[in-house]
Amino acid sequence: MQMNSNNQKPTFDWRKFKYENIAVHVKTQEEYDNFMKECKAQGFAWCTGKEADMPNLWPDCAYDMCIIYDNSGLVKKGLHYQRLGFFKDTGYRIEEFADFYFPKDYQPINSTSNLIPENQIEFLEKPTTHTLKLEECFCEAVVTGKKSFEIRKNDRSFQPGDTIEFIPVSNGHTAIHVISNRRYRITYVLSGWGLKNGYVALGIEEVKNYD
Repeated sequence: MQMNSNNQKPTFDWRKFKYENIAVHVKTQEEYDNFMKECKAQGFAWCTGKEADMPNLWPDCAYDMCIIYDNSGLVKKGLHYQRLGFFKDTGYRIEEFADFYFPKDYQPINSTSNLIPENQIEFLEKPTTHTLKLEECFCEAVVTGKKSFEIRKNDRSFQPGDTIEFIPVSNGHTAIHVISNRRYRITYVLSGWGLKNGYVALGIEEVKNYD
């Protein structure tokens, strides 16, 4: 990050954001909105293919909202978000949005003309449906969107685009919960970065319409 001669704040380095393990902490709705505008101007989009400024995801993590650009090839390239503690635990360098200057005369390093709409993304393999047990105490957090990822042993070759059907359990027995009537799509699969060997972090989002 270089200091800007007209501003006491260092200039934000988009290339480092894209290619290095940097997570930007946006601790207010206003910071989130401004950073999303900057990301959109750079040609960045969410890993789902949606534009950076839509929808508003800040309430999912609120003060703990952190955003990265995943360029590893392990998941679909694009913006990902998670709570501050998650990226701290997985070795990311945390940068505060408020600490940087964002110039207005930059050249975008991405082009939005090559973005693929979410409903046109083709996966390398046919998506698979996985049936996974979930402790009843976590079900409500998943349903409300407060819990947007799962840490699982990767014994099923999880892939972005796969579907998950959760079976709620309590004390080893099947429980009754509305989550059993819902399906979730895997949005990303992360390995390494502090996770136990053989385990992955799965980003999940509810599938609103399905056959």
